[in-house]
Amino acid sequence: MRILHITCDYAPLSKGGGVERYIHQLALQQQQLGQQVEVAALRADYEAMPYPVYTPNLRQLLRLIHKAGCLHLHGPRTPYTAMAGLFAILLRTPFLYTAHCFYESSTRMGRSKKYLWDQLVERLLFAMARRVIVLSDYWQAYLAVQRLPVRHSEVLPNGIDMQALAATPDTTIVLEGAPAILSVSRLDPIKRIEDIIRALAEPGMEQAHLHVVGQGPDAARLTEIAAQHQLQHRVTFHGFQTDATLATMAHAADIFVLASATEGMPTTVLEMLARKLPVVASDIPGHQTLAAALGWPKLYPLGDTAALAATLLATCAVPVTTDVHTQLARQFDWRPIATRMQPLYEAA
Repeated sequence: MRILHITCDYAPLSKGGGVERYIHQLALQQQQLGQQVEVAALRADYEAMPYPVYTPNLRQLLRLIHKAGCLHLHGPRTPYTAMAGLFAILLRTPFLYTAHCFYESSTRMGRSKKYLWDQLVERLLFAMARRVIVLSDYWQAYLAVQRLPVRHSEVLPNGIDMQALAATPDTTIVLEGAPAILSVSRLDPIKRIEDIIRALAEPGMEQAHLHVVGQGPDAARLTEIAAQHQLQHRVTFHGFQTDATLATMAHAADIFVLASATEGMPTTVLEMLARKLPVVASDIPGHQTLAAALGWPKLYPLGDTAALAATLLATCAVPVTTDVHTQLARQFDWRPIATRMQPLYEAA
């Protein structure tokens, strides 16, 4: 089967966004299952990819969609993905649609624009998709509340490569801080990294140091916030790091934190727990799903920096148990997830 994945930006090996890593890991598993896998994106990094990656013009995109046995769209609310979906409808090419996460705007105008897009575009894509894949029951309920029609839906979680993550890094480093706190995410206001910075000023956190891995438009604002609170010497921005370097940093850190306001199903939480690094996360639906599934309820109220600091201090010495690893392998390893997804392509 020829499977064509469609996304807006694609650089899983050089930037590593959550949706991009999802597509990459799924594509690798599909190759092992004997499928012909391709990726088309508006912007992409081609380097060292083990399958074809395209940034096609309009005519080339139409040709790719026409030749595909099945499309897999990754969204939501991205014009490029929507355009590919409309082309697929016109060409009668079947498609699956994974709605990774619906980010909401903080302004009334922004919320109105998103609502209008949902009613005019997402509604059509959901209605015409052979399968809509959501990452958890929460997102299935979200679609129902938004009154977006889904003809056939399937709950399939995000995944990780347990075998690769369980390996011990070849090198070691020392991360400054007691505790040494690791944060890995896109630098964007939705991630609320400023909450972690402000938590460094809470009682008991005098020796803590925050190590931030990631790139994004929020870097300058976060640097300014650290300076305003005179915490710039206890916050280090490491930029983008490769998986190998990140594994070394995870083994050197005392704890990982994800303070986001919204998440679909964050891969980083799964990856860090697989590396046996304790995790603290904001109490939001995307994190609640993982906490319940894994038996790791280390959550704090969103935006409460005092509670964040207290939870970090209480959790950094808590070991990640064998039971947590067992649940990770049983529920979130990519191999069984990709195998469960294969019949959806065949049915489409």
